Amino acid sequence: MSDQPATETVDSTAPTVEAPKDVVSSIRDFVGREGGSAKVVLQPIGDAGVRITLVGERGGILGDRVVSDMAVAQAVVSAVDGLETAEWDRDLTSAA
Repeated sequence: MSDQPATETVDSTAPTVEAPKDVVSSIRDFVGREGGSAKVVLQPIGDAGVRITLVGERGGILGDRVVSDMAVAQAVVSAVDGLETAEWDRDLTSAA
């Protein structure tokens, strides 16, 4: 048995990350055009940031945006209804 507490402490002083409004707006538009849902793959691309790659529900249309870091990318995903985080697996690759 461990003497460690069973709960996790949360650092309430951690800064809140906000999703860029222009990125959220453009991704909402994409999701709307694609039938209301899309898969999203978050891909770090070095100093440039993180590529948010979208695969639309209708016909696998691709879209993408780049943001500064993974925390911002995750904030964007959380801000847009209809997104499902995914990985580049066989099913997603064949849909794209």
